[in-house]
Amino acid sequence: SLSLNWYYHFLFYLLRKQKKERIKVVAVANYWKRFFEKEIELPNVHVFPNLFDSLAYEKHQSKHKDNWVHLGQFSSKNDDGIFPLAEKLSAEGYYCYFSTLNPNEANANKNFDVLYFPHFNDYLEHVSRSICTLALSRIKEGWNRVAHESMLLGTPVIGYDAGGLGDLLKESKSMVVNSVDEVYECITQNLFVLPDSSFTEKYDLN
Repeated sequence: SLSLNWYYHFLFYLLRKQKKERIKVVAVANYWKRFFEKEIELPNVHVFPNLFDSLAYEKHQSKHKDNWVHLGQFSSKNDDGIFPLAEKLSAEGYYCYFSTLNPNEANANKNFDVLYFPHFNDYLEHVSRSICTLALSRIKEGWNRVAHESMLLGTPVIGYDAGGLGDLLKESKSMVVNSVDEVYECITQNLFVLPDSSFTEKYDLN
């Protein structure tokens, strides 16, 4: 939003004016560590990543995959191209759906299901049965919880190299794309990749 945009500009202005040794920044991804070090010239930037209880997610992994495409979280940050992409995939026989944490957003889109899951386990099992999750953010992400959760559920992720999301995708060796056309090719040609154990262990809560 415009107000959030102004907030960030004001925050960065204050950071640049302060004595740098008085400030420490904790970032969620190395992308943002590099950003604050280069753009704001802060010497004390630390990374504290999102950590997950991997075993709790692995319990919900499904051996059976339906012809479902998880379009990611329903949000204004998504690339607008996700809607015509979903139309093309639907015409090919894929069931495309968004997930949401906001019950008021359920069925907010007339063309595609926006699913709200009252129970977290229902959400996990639904994502686990999907052939992939999309992370097509048009803004630079902090990380991407939905993408990381999908990987832990055994569901491949296809996404844009945008901020911390780019770190997530590249570290996990997931499919990084530049357009919705590339996403379509990946899905229809089954070009899916799952991260190896080293990625899972690196971000394990334990």
